[in-house]
Order: sequence, then structure tokens, then C-alpha cells
Amino acid sequence: MKYDLIAVGDSTIDAFVPLLLAETKTKIQGQKKTQMLCMEYGTKIPIERITNLPAGNAHNVAVGAGRLGLKVAFHSVVGNDLNGHIIRENLKTNKVKTKFLQTDPKLKTNYHVVLEWKGERSILIFHEPYQYQAKKYKTKWLYFSSVGASGVVKVGEQIIRYLDANPSVKLAFNPGTFQMALGKQKLAPLFNRCEILFVNREEAQKILDFSTKSNKKLLDALKDLGPNIVVMTDGPKGSYCYDGVKYWYAGIVDTPVVDRTGCGDCYAMTFVAARQKGRDVAEAMRWGTINASYKIGALGPQTALLKRGEFRKRLKQWKEFHASEYTRG
Repeated sequence: MKYDLIAVGDSTIDAFVPLLLAETKTKIQGQKKTQMLCMEYGTKIPIERITNLPAGNAHNVAVGAGRLGLKVAFHSVVGNDLNGHIIRENLKTNKVKTKFLQTDPKLKTNYHVVLEWKGERSILIFHEPYQYQAKKYKTKWLYFSSVGASGVVKVGEQIIRYLDANPSVKLAFNPGTFQMALGKQKLAPLFNRCEILFVNREEAQKILDFSTKSNKKLLDALKDLGPNIVVMTDGPKGSYCYDGVKYWYAGIVDTPVVDRTGCGDCYAMTFVAARQKGRDVAEAMRWGTINASYKIGALGPQTALLKRGEFRKRLKQWKEFHASEYTRG
């Protein structure tokens, strides 16, 4: 069977913990400003509840693509435990093939904690030292995202070997924490083979190791790394894209914000789905923005991902929304 898309990366169960007492403070180091989540030290911190939900960048992409009707498979590793069973059943429910899902009986399934405060989140992460086994894929698109430190080099090398042997396959790459830590030189083989690179503004600055207010400069520098198309999201400010010919910008669809976790995954997945179906860059940005705007209205990265029929209705509902050519700096 040949798939429309195979997503590769770690999966997890996320424990969503909405905080009741916290505050944010700005930390300034040189010209860099960082928002810090602050809670009282050495005491009990009240929370609203704890909700456990399936998550993980590539996992979110696989489920979202399955709901949109694409033929999808997911390559990841889980433990032989309850959480691993939950992830496997979640994939089947969303019509994602589990042919490439490995089970490691010696390790647990990844479990992260998401601290939520006023619509934003900070995530406490721990990746089990999984060892991904090379698989024989048959797909049109490969979506590669976050894996743990133990597999970050090996999995990347496996993907490059597969792409070298299958030049028609297109790669969408959304580097995770441990991948970005390798630095742009070690990631060069992936960048050079990449059809679409997805990052947010903070990730772009981290990869490039420079800070600027110019969106074009960030897009130019990312494009120079090798991808054919660069997409940079910037939260409530919208998204930017450079396809090597034109710069594009899409604002946001104004909807109530419940939880932003997984919005970037939803946007990227829908962008790839649009490209897989032959849509141009501007329309792909439109698709990604509209789908992400509904994800943001529910807790968790997968809860409100739209199915194909509902997504079509939303596209018609927002027919006046579109991306436009970006002419600013």
C-alpha cells in the first residue's frame, strides 16, 4: 500500500494541568526578552484539574491527516503499558495505520506535563530512549518531527537514506527540541532534502542563532539552509511563507482561545494536505490557518481536529479569508 503521508516521531500522553495561581514576568538578557511562568516556591499550587490526552508532534499530524481523509501511517515507539495501548487505539480510531508503530517492552510510553496559564502553555518533557527500527515505507510524503535525544541522529540518518533511495518522496520537516540542539550544520542533510520546513518564530531564531524583527530576513536565512518552501508561524500574529519567488502572509481567524497546544502541528499538517492535493502556497496557508483556528477552541492537540466534511464546511464559511503577498520587511 502506498500512503499519502507517513508521520515519523515520538508520541506521548500529555497531562494537561490548568493552573489557578500563577503569573508571568519578563526576563531580559541583553536584547532578548523571555516570558517566565512564575509560581510561589515551597508551597502547594492549586490547579483546576488533570486531563490525560494523546499527543506528540508527529502523532498529532498523523491523526489530523487521517481525519481529513488522507491515507496515513505513523512510525513511532510506545511502551507495553496502558498509555501505549491508548495511543495505538487512538490511531486506529482515527484511521491511521499502525503498521510501523513499534512496542518496546522494556520502556514506558512517553508522558509529558502541560502547564496551562491564560491560553499559553509550558511543557515538561521527558523522552524515553527509544530505538527506531528502519522501515520500508511507500509514501508520497514523509513528515518528520520531534524525537528524543537517543534517536535524534539515527532516525534522521534513516530518513535521509530512504529519501536518497526514493527521490520522488517529499519531506516536510518540523524540527523538535533535540533536533534543533544538533545545530544547523548537522541538520543540513535534512534541510537540503526538505520540501517544506515548518518552524515558529522562536524556533527560527534558535536554528539561525540570531534575532531580528524582520520576517523576510528570517525567511531568507531559513531558505538558504536548503528547503524549497519555508513556513514560519508566529502565534496570534499569523504565519509567513517564502517559496523562493514570493513572500506570503496569512493572519488569523478570530476564534475563542482555549488551548494553543498543537496549533502548529495542525497548521503544518493541513498545509501539507493542501499541497498533497495540488493547492498553491497561498491556499495551503488558508487551509492551515482555518483548521488551526478550530483546534485552538478545545483542550488538547487532537480534540478539535476537523474531519473532512466539517473542514470543507469551514472553508466555505471563511471563503473571504485568504493569504496575501507580503511586502513589508
